[in-house]
Amino acid sequence: MGIIESVPKSSEATLGAVIRQATETSCNGFMVMNQANHGVVTPNNGVPQFMAGNGVHYYRLGTGARIPLPISAAVAALANGTTSTTSTQFKWDPVAQVIDVATADGISIRLLKVSPSGNMAAVQDATTKDVNWEDKPIGLFSI
Repeated sequence: MGIIESVPKSSEATLGAVIRQATETSCNGFMVMNQANHGVVTPNNGVPQFMAGNGVHYYRLGTGARIPLPISAAVAALANGTTSTTSTQFKWDPVAQVIDVATADGISIRLLKVSPSGNMAAVQDATTKDVNWEDKPIGLFSI
C-alpha cells in the first residue's frame, strides 16, 4: 500500500511520523506486509489489519529497497524485454491499490521484473469490506 509519511500536528501526542494512505498525487513510501507480525487477523480478514495509532513497517522512496507491489495491466505490459527500467514514471492508484503508469509527474521508482501470476496481493471486497489474499500480477520495484 502506498503511504504518505508526514510530520504530526503539534497538538498530536505522537512519537515520530504519522503514516497516512497515499493519494494519486502524493506518495512517499510503501507499507510492507511481509513483516506485519503484529497486525490483527480475523476470520473474515486473512490479511493483517492495522488500526489508527498502530505501527506499520514501511520503506521510504529513495532507499533503494526492492519490494513487490501489485500492478495494473499497463505496467504488466512493460515486461516486453525492451522497456528500460528507468524510462517509465509510475503512480500509486489508491482506488485500485496498484502501481499504474503515470501520464504526468510520477514517482521515481524502477520496475525490475513482472510476475503475472502465482502471487498473493491484499484485496478489499467492495461490499463486505473484508480483506483477503488474491492472485494478482506483481512487479518487483526498486524504490
